[in-house]
Amino acid sequence: MKNILWILITSLLLTCFTLNSCKDNLEQEVTGSIIGTVADATTGEPVPTVNVSLDPGGKSAITGSDGNYLFSEIDPGSYTLSINKQGYTADSKVIKVESEKTTNGDFLIKRIPSVITVDCDTLDFGDGSDVNSLSFNIVNSSYEDLQWTIKYSCRWISEVRDTSGILPYGKTQSIVVFIDRELLSQGENTTTVVIHSSNGSSDLVVKAIGAERAEVVLNTLEVKDITSSTATLYGEVINQGIPHYTTRGFVYSTSSNPTEATAIETLTTPVSDDKVYSTRVNGLKLGQQYYVRAFAKSELGTFYSTNEVEFTPQITIPMVSVQDISNINVAGLSVVLNGTIEESGDPVYTEKGFVYGFTSNPTIYDTKVSVAGSTIGLYSTEVSGFVLDRQYYVRAYAIAGDGSTIVYSSDNISFSISIVPPVVSVSAVTDIDMENRRAVLNGSIISVGDPAYTEKGFVYGTFSTPLLCDNKVKVDGISTGSFSTVVDSLQMDVNYYIWAYAVNQKGDTYSEEPVNLFLTTHPELPQVITEPATNVNTDTGSATFNATIVSEGFPPYTERGFVYSTSNTEPTVNDTKIIVPGNGTGTFSIHLDNQLPKDVEIYIRAYAVNTVGIGYGNKTAISNTFVDLPLVGISVQKEDIGKGYWDDINALCENSNIGGYTDWRLPTIDELRTMYNERDFIGFDKGGLYWSSTRSNYDRWYYVLDFSDGSSDSMPADGYYTNYYGRCVRTIE
Repeated sequence: MKNILWILITSLLLTCFTLNSCKDNLEQEVTGSIIGTVADATTGEPVPTVNVSLDPGGKSAITGSDGNYLFSEIDPGSYTLSINKQGYTADSKVIKVESEKTTNGDFLIKRIPSVITVDCDTLDFGDGSDVNSLSFNIVNSSYEDLQWTIKYSCRWISEVRDTSGILPYGKTQSIVVFIDRELLSQGENTTTVVIHSSNGSSDLVVKAIGAERAEVVLNTLEVKDITSSTATLYGEVINQGIPHYTTRGFVYSTSSNPTEATAIETLTTPVSDDKVYSTRVNGLKLGQQYYVRAFAKSELGTFYSTNEVEFTPQITIPMVSVQDISNINVAGLSVVLNGTIEESGDPVYTEKGFVYGFTSNPTIYDTKVSVAGSTIGLYSTEVSGFVLDRQYYVRAYAIAGDGSTIVYSSDNISFSISIVPPVVSVSAVTDIDMENRRAVLNGSIISVGDPAYTEKGFVYGTFSTPLLCDNKVKVDGISTGSFSTVVDSLQMDVNYYIWAYAVNQKGDTYSEEPVNLFLTTHPELPQVITEPATNVNTDTGSATFNATIVSEGFPPYTERGFVYSTSNTEPTVNDTKIIVPGNGTGTFSIHLDNQLPKDVEIYIRAYAVNTVGIGYGNKTAISNTFVDLPLVGISVQKEDIGKGYWDDINALCENSNIGGYTDWRLPTIDELRTMYNERDFIGFDKGGLYWSSTRSNYDRWYYVLDFSDGSSDSMPADGYYTNYYGRCVRTIE
């Protein structure tokens, strides 16, 4: 108690001394100070060499022999004082420093009890027969030398070296534990070693696994693939035994419970990790009943399955399947039937072939077609005499070797022989000559049909159905591929519908959809909109270009696509051009994978071409420096232009030439709000206040937006605390 009183008196005198000193420099000093003493919480004695740190500020001090420390010239504010010393519990507290005042920072520090510790929780000897000794370390991390002893009570721990001693402060010592595996119980053995020291104890768990002994356990499984003289035997290892078995196999006999001594034959199989094993047995007698058991051998002896399986060699029937028909010949009314002999049976099948009829699952009592041969695998035959457009069902069949069983394929194949119409398509009209009222019609034969078409060409007229067309143009040729013809004497300001056609025995076949032809004295360019690029990866030079055809123009466009450039901000077809097939209005796109320039600005426009000229869409760009927001009609730079007063930021934007553009400006407050909503897409990596170009109700006051929470406020352009960020935008079409 006297010591605590002495500490308080000392602190009071130091405080008074500091206050008197402050009076001499009243006009100069605007800081404060911290003074304190660190004492032992139990004895009250001052504690020297305690580390004292101050945060914020990063200052630190060490207590002297009297336990005192001092921080001077500290700016007013709240601080966290922290103390730590090895052997003691660390502590901290928050204090407030006031100008021209000394703040008390006394601490009572608690000593950590001294105890020996262990560097691991468990010493695990496992089941390795060659692991009979392991070591661990005892550690004295306290502040004084400690006396220790080790206590254990376990018969399979044969020795602990050492069991007692004095461990100096800050030192470690290795202890070796020896075990006798012959004294272990089967399975896991666990005990605890206790290390006692001055003020407590530490525990160490010791584990070891005793060796096991187990018999091999087997099961005989169902015998499979039985023929007239062979069979496949199956066994299963339920427990491989300890020690592991070294031989496994089967014994079989004509009497029950066969052993190696009574078996007709002992069959062994390779030892592997597979639990189920098998072997094929030959030379069996048809109709004889056999008994089989699985067996295995280990160091403990020979073990048999507790069960046995009976089987008798017998005749097996063939297996047959049917495949799709091929080579349909409409003119000859014939097809090729296909089947497969999967298994020949035992004895081998004597006949194979096909049966077919007008109902499902035909049999030999319908129409039968036999095929020569007695091998396994695919077989085929051509059959004719079928009726046109009649549904047939076919199955493959085979007759067992003893003639007793007819086996059919499990599936039916149905087919009919029908005339196949040709497939024809029509494409856009080209070479439109409005002055001479002439154009080129284009089509394509995709498939000639069966039998092949005998006539092709085009029909056209003013009605939207080919049957009502009053104009027909034949084109020579009977092959697949594209075909064209010139038509003239067309009428102006008339919308023509045009179909391609082909004719075979099925009749007239037309293209699915017509194309249009419109000759007008008032031609119009197609109208196209360039949409923002998607799936952009500037590292690999990949992106998807997107566009929308708003109007096809008059006459309709014949080509569409995209143009792009890295230098021309208004690219044309004289720059890089990509044609995208298609016609009509609506959206279209194309993905370019690893084809675009990398790490540069790419300017993009969609286009469409008709006889009037080229219609271009608005321009868009792929950029590492700015991003387009077409819904609000602005481009936004991906990086801040700087931080400062309004006039400075506004001037930086007006003088920016990012991407080759010189019309950058500060965004309006509404544009800032949109940028906040799209901040992840644009790339804002921090919060903070951003200037807008929108004035508030006060002269020289402008709205700002906080990108931390989306709130807005107005600030003077040159106020003391108006050093805010700027992000430039420009207006796009």
